[in-house]
Amino acid sequence: MAFDNLVLDKIARSLDSVLEGAFIDVPYALGINQYALPFHAAANLKERSGGRGVIILNLDPNNPFVSYSVGKFTKAVDNTPFFNSLRRIAGMRFTGCVKPAGERVITLDFQRVKMELGDLDEGASLVLELFPSRDNAFLLSQPSGRIISLFKERGDITSPRFFTRNSLYVYPPERAVMDSSVATLEASKPLLAREVYRRLESRAASVGFEKARQELLEDSGLYFAAGTILPAALGQEDAKRVGPEDIYSCFIEDQKSQTRSLKERDLTQRIAKALKTAERKLKNLQDDYAMSQSRMCYVDWGNLLFLYQTEYVPKSTSIELEGIKIPLDPNLNIIENANLYFRKYRKAKQALVTLKQLQEDTKDEIDYLRKKSLEIVKASNRDLVELKAELVLTGYLKDPSRRYRAPKNTRCQPHILTMEDGTRIGFGANGLQNETLTFKMAQPKDLFLHVKDYPGAHVVILDGRRSDAAELLAAELALWLSDLDRGDVMVAERKQVKKNPKRIGLVNLLSYRTIYVNRIRPTSIALFKEAAKG
Repeated sequence: MAFDNLVLDKIARSLDSVLEGAFIDVPYALGINQYALPFHAAANLKERSGGRGVIILNLDPNNPFVSYSVGKFTKAVDNTPFFNSLRRIAGMRFTGCVKPAGERVITLDFQRVKMELGDLDEGASLVLELFPSRDNAFLLSQPSGRIISLFKERGDITSPRFFTRNSLYVYPPERAVMDSSVATLEASKPLLAREVYRRLESRAASVGFEKARQELLEDSGLYFAAGTILPAALGQEDAKRVGPEDIYSCFIEDQKSQTRSLKERDLTQRIAKALKTAERKLKNLQDDYAMSQSRMCYVDWGNLLFLYQTEYVPKSTSIELEGIKIPLDPNLNIIENANLYFRKYRKAKQALVTLKQLQEDTKDEIDYLRKKSLEIVKASNRDLVELKAELVLTGYLKDPSRRYRAPKNTRCQPHILTMEDGTRIGFGANGLQNETLTFKMAQPKDLFLHVKDYPGAHVVILDGRRSDAAELLAAELALWLSDLDRGDVMVAERKQVKKNPKRIGLVNLLSYRTIYVNRIRPTSIALFKEAAKG
């Protein structure tokens, strides 16, 4: 539900006052179509937050708005061109907030603090068109007023308000505003948002239009009710007073969970795409392997051609020998055709060796990616960060900052579950944690557990402890981490576990025994959920 003009007027005035003297820091995303412009040195926030806060841009078409907050938020993933262009504002000083009368457009102006040699722009303006279902945002260079980037490109070149990069931005024409000159309720209808008009109509029915209009125009506060921000309470008990800094929290109750959901979705989509590619690759390798196997008969065909040279008729396209019809190249003689089949045989024979190894490697890759998909489901925020680092190391994600260039030095701490008798059971939530647990923390005699023939986490009973209760709980944990409720679990001493050098977290067991778990106990699941948070 779009904000009313009167609400946006109050927000604009508040931003203009609060951000006085502020400097903009590097922006970050809060969620889908939600952006934060951090700032510092805001004089009017010095006592409340040390002058720090964030400008919040919500470009959701259902409820576009701009506000500010002094809260702390979690960064979300966003790599869109418009978001990246907002980085140009970083380091600039806020110089003002302007809103035309009668229109849902707010402009934030910024000025360069220091001009470098060759700089043509003295600053930038961020124009926010907060129209319901047609919201947009434009970053303009100043003083030229040309568009550097825009959130959405709408319309066509014949439209009077068609904008694209490098074109000049033109503000929409000003419209009539709701003020004391509006004499009737009917005249106020096109000037107000639907919910504000409905409440004004209700209030006017009880106190008269003039008094209701006065309350609407003279109320200095903002109120949250009916899923939107209102410019006045208008005698409604459900209207909760809020400040501009509270607006974002009125609509997003748990930004951290929202951001985590976006991170999970981003990782899931990337892994799913890589998995689909690997599965398609395996299918192609299997087809090539089957074709190479079918060519192993070429050595017999070549031998037959040598044995029956006298039966060859020059320029023949085929010959039948011992019940086998052998295709021939008419441009080659019988010996040349035989040698051609010998070459094809040797090539197919070598291909079988190569293709078999490639199939094994691709199967390992598929197992690895399926394991990553499982790890996302139960990962904590720390686990997700480490999982992303692991995917950067393995080449499935790009990391422009190149912070994770030394996988050998990367050591991530696994989770530890401690039983009542003091037995510690370690488990990894990603490949890096698995490697640390199994090959850094575990001793040769410690018991290693893993779900049989299924992707899953490493589980290790540490400190040489052994008991039936510990084995059962560890086996249940291995199944739970693989999203299974029953199945076979392999148990081996750590010294029987060998690292797969090609994939982080994948191992081979030299020998093991198997235990079967019929079901995971509810009390065990409660323990696992608590341990996974750590």
